[in-house]
Amino acid sequence: PHPATAPAAPYRPFPIVSFNHMSKEVLDYELSRDFYCGVLGFIEIPRPAFENEGVWLYGFGLSLHLIKSRYPEKRLLLKGRRIEHFEEALPNVDHMAFITSNLNEVEKQLREHNVFYKRFGSHKTNIHQIFLFDPDGNVIEISNCAPPVGETTCPRVVGMGGPASPQSRL
Repeated sequence: PHPATAPAAPYRPFPIVSFNHMSKEVLDYELSRDFYCGVLGFIEIPRPAFENEGVWLYGFGLSLHLIKSRYPEKRLLLKGRRIEHFEEALPNVDHMAFITSNLNEVEKQLREHNVFYKRFGSHKTNIHQIFLFDPDGNVIEISNCAPPVGETTCPRVVGMGGPASPQSRL
C-alpha cells in the first residue's frame, strides 16, 4: 500500500524536541513583512544569506519565515483561488491561529488598518474568532480563547475586552 495509507505501527514517540518555525511563500516579502510587523506586531530578526529573498519574523512565540516566490504568476493564481475558497468556507479552512486578551481591540485595530476580516462567535462554546487574510491570501485566526486540552468549550467568554484566563493560553 501507499505509505500514507499503510496501517499505523504501534505508537512510539517521534524524536522531535520542539516546533521550530512556520514558512510562507509570498509575492512581495516586504509588503508581507510590513503587514505582519505593522498590523500584527511581529519583529524582524536576522536571516542567513540564503540565495532566495525573504525575511524572518518573530512574535508570540512563533518564528515566521516569509520567502519570495520563485513563481509569482502561479502564486498569484493560488492567492485568488484561496481567497475565493476561503470566503465561502470560513472558518473551516487552513490557517494559523493566535489567542488575544482583547478581541474587541483586535477588531478596532483591524478596522484602523483597513484589513478585511470576518467575525464568528458561539455562546454555546464561548469561542469568538476573527479571521483575516495576509497580503498573500493566507488565513489568520485571532480568537478570544482556546479550550483547555481535552475540553470543547472555553470556561467563560474571555478576551472580549478583559484579560484572558490562564486556561485559554494553550
